[in-house]
Amino acid sequence: MKNAFITCFLIIVISLSNVFAAEKLVFLGAEYPPYEYREGQELKGLSIELLQEIFILLNNPRNDIKLIPWKRAYETALTQKNTIVFSTLRTQEREKLFYWIGPIYVDSFGLFKLKKRHDIVINTLEDAKKYKVGTVNGTASEKILISKGFTKHNHISSMTHTSQNVKMLLFGRVDLIVSSESRLAFALKDKGQSASKVSNAYTIDNKNIGYFAFNINTEQDTIQKFKQAYDTLVKNGTYQRLLSKYQNKNIAIK
Repeated sequence: MKNAFITCFLIIVISLSNVFAAEKLVFLGAEYPPYEYREGQELKGLSIELLQEIFILLNNPRNDIKLIPWKRAYETALTQKNTIVFSTLRTQEREKLFYWIGPIYVDSFGLFKLKKRHDIVINTLEDAKKYKVGTVNGTASEKILISKGFTKHNHISSMTHTSQNVKMLLFGRVDLIVSSESRLAFALKDKGQSASKVSNAYTIDNKNIGYFAFNINTEQDTIQKFKQAYDTLVKNGTYQRLLSKYQNKNIAIK
């Protein structure tokens, strides 16, 4: 009888452990300041603080946040349950691949050049094919360029991080880089450079909206609880406070 009780107890414990393990979420992003980035060993940014506030509401500190190369983060979230990639541009191509919660931010992105490069004139996106463009591998902005006929062999220099593209631009190894205004401004500041060194040569999308993108096989109950926590932060003013905090860190690029 005693052994039967112990066996029953262990089964219950193991079952509960499996339930709790299944509820653990893994959030994967890339270096995308000011929204998600590292400062030393610490993760910072709007998305990071927003997630930390959501975890408190969910009473689930077990959730993981990792920053890895973007392409790996995106492809992992496509295939692994309970995995979320952020902050992710919501496009028609991606719409049915994930469950979307957000927005995290609204930004614009385009092609940026050194302000002293008066020889670079872009009136249409097609004009940009005359120049070498720095992109981040696997991002929506890179895919947009590829869909418009840009190729990695002739037109695109694909890197892992925006900071690498900024360095390439400053040293004249690429003519243009594709980036959001806030991301580029932060990257320039991080390198001790003034935003006045660059200018927007062409706006590709003035409504670049970042989301949390959940793997399609994640339990609906888990997604709904996360959404309710996100909605609570919007309603109680926490989201707007965090958004203002990081928007105020941006440096205007004109």
